[in-house]
Parts: sequence; structure tokens; C-alpha cells
Amino acid sequence: MLINGRFLTEGSPGFEGFAQHMIAALERRGELGGARVAVPRGTLPMLPLPASLPVDPAGAFHGAAWEQLDLPRLAGDGWLVNFCGTSPWRRRRQLVVVQDLAALLAPGLLSAWQRRWQLQQLRWQLASAQCVVTLSQAAARALWPLRSASQEIEVLFQPGDHLLRQPADRSVLEPLDLRGRRYVLAVDGRWPGGSSERVERLMAELGLPATLLVVMSDRDPSQQAHQAPRAPAADPREQRHVVSPTPAQRRALYEGAACLVYAPAHAASAEPVAEALCCGCPVVATRRAALWEICGDAALYAEPDDLPALASQLRRLLGSTHLARELRAAARERSLDLTWDRAAMLFSLLGQQLAE
Repeated sequence: MLINGRFLTEGSPGFEGFAQHMIAALERRGELGGARVAVPRGTLPMLPLPASLPVDPAGAFHGAAWEQLDLPRLAGDGWLVNFCGTSPWRRRRQLVVVQDLAALLAPGLLSAWQRRWQLQQLRWQLASAQCVVTLSQAAARALWPLRSASQEIEVLFQPGDHLLRQPADRSVLEPLDLRGRRYVLAVDGRWPGGSSERVERLMAELGLPATLLVVMSDRDPSQQAHQAPRAPAADPREQRHVVSPTPAQRRALYEGAACLVYAPAHAASAEPVAEALCCGCPVVATRRAALWEICGDAALYAEPDDLPALASQLRRLLGSTHLARELRAAARERSLDLTWDRAAMLFSLLGQQLAE
């Protein structure tokens, strides 16, 4: 098995975590015997991998040219695994994990050329790859009309227990003045109109006393002057921003939060709700299929564009300690199925089926 390591040298907007955690889980299960990772010659991996997994710099090109021209040759007759969505367009013996389906599920969030380009990439992948893996049944249904007659589309649900592999780092609470205070957690959306923007508007309308809004983000809000102005949001004095928290810090934030409110315009990733459930954090989310598949009955829901209903669910949760306890217990129960070891086992079974 050859693993496409392009994501190690360039990054894949928010998706490389899936590859890292899956590779680590496969290594813990002893499933990486004979596997190796290929990266363009002259590049160094920017992300850690198990020491037992060889990394081979090879090829004459870099970037997309390396992936399309060098990678098929390097894979030879073996299986090529692409964890982060991009892959050679003219290779049958490969598996592709497709995570970004904005062109199908939320086309209005992309420009016309972005939408056309992403759709064309999906068509090429579905025309060539023997197996495509998505992270929700909703994504699989969206891809179904594009598949070829012999195409396999499999689903692996997004795990979240990677946060439990190290103790919570509660030192993150001190500079944010969160000790002993009630706060609602949000995640900055990757797309315009993302989750945190909606939650900010919601908090502004609710005006909840003694309740802070904490936004986790991978980008500094002070460095986003190029973005379109947002609508007036919650009182800035009642907001906290945490930029690029470590996994241990994220665990502490989830465990201390009254809840996570996740209301993205496009559920490109269910990772935040999977992480929250594994940390026993109650979830209030929009009723998008991918989120429902992860959370089940362990969350409160509102329709995607119904901000008053979302506010009502949040007010209901914050006003009932009994409901909060029930949701925390349900989250931990639900999280038993959201483990990387289970995902790696299913991935291995899939690989065995394809090899037959």
C-alpha cells in the first residue's frame, strides 16, 4: 500500500487531521506492514507520522503535477490510498477519501469557477478510482449520481477520540478568564457564513446574562480585515477567541463548556461535534444530515436557517441542568462508536475486500 503524502508537504485545508489520525490508528492495530508514504523529492513532511512508516521522497515534479504524473508510477501495481481528497485522475487501483463536497451540498458558498472546478475533479475521481470513501451517508448520496456502474462508495464516520489521548490542558482557561464561568463554545467556520458567525448573532439576540461566547479558530480574527464586514454580533466584552488551540487545550475547552453550538452554512466537517461528544460536551446543532448521523439523539437540533429555533434550543439547554446532564451522558454513550480504532478496523476490512 502506498499512501499519497502530498498532504504532508502542502497541507489540505483542515482535512489532514483525518489522514494523521487514521494512519496512527492503523499503526496501533499493526495494519501498516509493507505500507509506505510517497512525497515529492526535496520536500520534508510538515506533520508527524509513526516512526515505523517509511517516507519515500521520489519523483521529478511537485504539487499537482507530482500527484498526476509521478504518483501513479510510484504506486506501481499496488494500492494507492489518498486520504485528503486529491488523487491521480487516471488510476483505477486506488482509494480516495472525499471530504469536501461543497460543490454538491452547498454550491452557493462557492464562486462559479470554484464550483465547476470541484465538480470536474469529483467526476474525474469517480470515473477512475475503484473505491471512494466519504464521512457521511449524506455525502455518499450526493456522490451517487456521479459514480460509474462499478464504483464503490463507502462511509466511515468521523471519529473524535483523538482528544482523549492526552490529559486536558486547563491552563488555557486562565488567560481567557473562564475559571468558574459559564461559556458557550463555537467553532469558526471554514466558509463565509460559517458556524461562529451564526452563533455570534444568536448570542447577541439572546443577551444571556453571565454567559460568555468562546470561539475556537485556526486564524486570528484581527488578521481578517479583507473579509466582508459581519453583522453586529455579541458584546465583544462577552467573547473570547482562541487561535489554534492544541488538542489538549481543545479537550479542556469542550469539557468545561456549557455546550457546543455548531451551525455551519455547510457541514464540511463533523469533526467539532465528534470531538465534543467524546469529551462529554452537550451539542446544539443544525439539522444537517451529516451532523445528525454523528450525533443522533445526543444533541438538540434546529433547522439550518432557523436562527430563532436554534436560540430556543440553546435557551432550553442552558435553563435545565437535568437536560444538560442527560445530554452529557448521551454524548459519552454515542462517542463509544466514534473511535479511531473502530474506524481503522473498518478501513482495514474495506482494504481486504478490495484486495480480493
